[in-house]
Amino acid sequence: EAVVAEPGRTFLLVKVKVTNLGHKGESRTYTIRTPDPRDFTLYYRDTAYAPVKLPAGTSLGEPYAAATLNRYEIKTGYVVFDVPAALSTAECSVRVNLGTAGSPVWTLGRTL
Repeated sequence: EAVVAEPGRTFLLVKVKVTNLGHKGESRTYTIRTPDPRDFTLYYRDTAYAPVKLPAGTSLGEPYAAATLNRYEIKTGYVVFDVPAALSTAECSVRVNLGTAGSPVWTLGRTL
């Protein structure tokens, strides 16, 4: 299914890759629950954007979805944001709310 942004808007896709590097001890393997797409927020200047919910199989790639991962399992997908077409990724950051584990932030448009 083709998905098209409204005039003056564009879709910003943020690739998310989660890997369970969990500890295995005492004969127990730990699973993790990955964050829900709603836990991600895009910040651009003074505005916060929530992800757009898309069905699977769109022209925008595989949408990210929450999952339970066993040790060393990986989950990838795209979190999609509907943003102004003039947006500069150099001025953007993405935050994910991990509850009691904190809220890490990544700056977009920059490389280390």
